[in-house]
Amino acid sequence: MYRRDGSAPPFRLCCMPHASRTFRFLLAISAFCLWAAYAAGARMTTGSAASLPAGSGRGDADPCGTWHVLETSQPGQHQTAVVRPPDGTSKIFSSHFVVHYYDGSFATYAQSVSDAAEYTYRVLVDTLQHLPPLPDGSAGRDARTDIYLRPASEMGSAYGTTYPETNVGAPYQNSFTAFITLVDTMGTTRRLPITAHEVYHTIQIVYDRYESTSLLEMFSTWVQDRTYPHADVHIPTTRLFFRQPERGLFLQTYTNVPWPFYLTQKYGDGIMKNTLLACAATQGPDPRGGFDAALAGYGTNFLDTFIDFGTFNYWVGGRDDGMHYAEGK
Repeated sequence: MYRRDGSAPPFRLCCMPHASRTFRFLLAISAFCLWAAYAAGARMTTGSAASLPAGSGRGDADPCGTWHVLETSQPGQHQTAVVRPPDGTSKIFSSHFVVHYYDGSFATYAQSVSDAAEYTYRVLVDTLQHLPPLPDGSAGRDARTDIYLRPASEMGSAYGTTYPETNVGAPYQNSFTAFITLVDTMGTTRRLPITAHEVYHTIQIVYDRYESTSLLEMFSTWVQDRTYPHADVHIPTTRLFFRQPERGLFLQTYTNVPWPFYLTQKYGDGIMKNTLLACAATQGPDPRGGFDAALAGYGTNFLDTFIDFGTFNYWVGGRDDGMHYAEGK
């Protein structure tokens, strides 16, 4: 259903000739749209996503540990001091990042992480005009953003995790510095987009560390495809977007990436930065408010755009009208 080998492209529903399958699909989408009215106003709180029943399939794995870290505290709650990993015995320095590693055999691996981080920086900061990650002073030995390569045994189920560290309070009240940890045994196809994913997290928390983790994870999943469109490591989680309609839009992580795919292909990549700017202007998690404020600049609002988004997802595969976003082709 989500393969790009020519037999079944992303978002194609493969004609579905049997009437019962079509009926079940329409029921699922209808339930999804109804639930979105509730979920759009819901606020992500500690354990809100974790308490939901898990679905089935590989997509339930947590490729990113960041959302678990970000949900451990809310504004006004006590925050546990973040402890950095041990300083790497070896380092690769680039313009904006320092990659720490502890074994000379990882030099090539570390260099590819450094290159991916700098490439993502160029896309998000130089091209799309996001704010850069905040300098962390003397932490990690200098002000550049630190990336620590760690054994898989120390990373749990995550391939990467971004840790907010210090509340700088500028340029916004909830602006934080951050550092990244990455598994040191990922293949190239996964390593590059996962690095991009975590770099975007370091930028997002410059705007609002307390924004909805659902929104932050969908944005970081989007940038994987924006920077490395042929990797497609988001596919196993994306398929659950339509298999878990009861979760709505803002009670999901990773799986809701079709929404920013749609937004950026309809309004351009600038909608991402504009949404983060709207998030920075409000305190606490308010994803619907962030999208409402951003979309107002395009002459629309969240609800009307979401209705169009749901409608477009009916017209895919054999029913493609030739006018929807490129991911459906």
